[in-house]
Amino acid sequence: MAVLSYDKIKIASPWNIQTIYELSIKKIRTIITICILCTVKGMIIIVGNKLFYRLVFSLMLLMPVFFCAACGVTGGNADSYFNSGLDNASKGQYDIAIENYNKAIEIDPKYVDAYYRRGNVYFSKGQYDLAIRDYNKAIEIDPQDACAYYDRGKVHVMKCQSEAAIADYSKAIEIDPKQSKLYLNKAIICEMTGYKSEAIKAYTLFLRYASNTDPDIKRAQYRIKTLGGTI
Repeated sequence: MAVLSYDKIKIASPWNIQTIYELSIKKIRTIITICILCTVKGMIIIVGNKLFYRLVFSLMLLMPVFFCAACGVTGGNADSYFNSGLDNASKGQYDIAIENYNKAIEIDPKYVDAYYRRGNVYFSKGQYDLAIRDYNKAIEIDPQDACAYYDRGKVHVMKCQSEAAIADYSKAIEIDPKQSKLYLNKAIICEMTGYKSEAIKAYTLFLRYASNTDPDIKRAQYRIKTLGGTI
């Protein structure tokens, strides 16, 4: 039986990439316009004033600095790299996504979502040890991150570490007790491991919290009966 996905979508900032771009362009245009006006004024009104021209020349040399300031990403911004990583990962560009998450973490070593998302990418690439390392770091920074426990549990399942998977699913349930899919996945691994009573309990709790339209309801009911439980 396949383990279902329980993922989250985290946006690091209310500013999306398009908004940042548009604001940056407006700022850049304003700064360039001011510099041009200053230059024209110097040519028309203050001809021969060498000091003024030196000032204008210095301003032109500082244009790259103004450009970065206008973009608001001097040397790179952790949120912008993180959001780029999300976009890359959604397109299957895993290596590029990892590079962007790396840059976000380099700027902000406590960026829990970057560790979590990089762990997801490593999981998708089948690099389970690296995925666990990142989930461990995410949990270290935020011990109440249910998704990090859940996804680390999925890695343990892939590595045939059933006991560790059950422990992580149980911790995720402790943090987020109304998330039905957590119970379903715990029930599946408990059943596979031979823990019938724990599996019946988890399936039953799944039925309690699942929406009426959840396609896994019938399967959970069938498994409860098969294991000797009652609905």
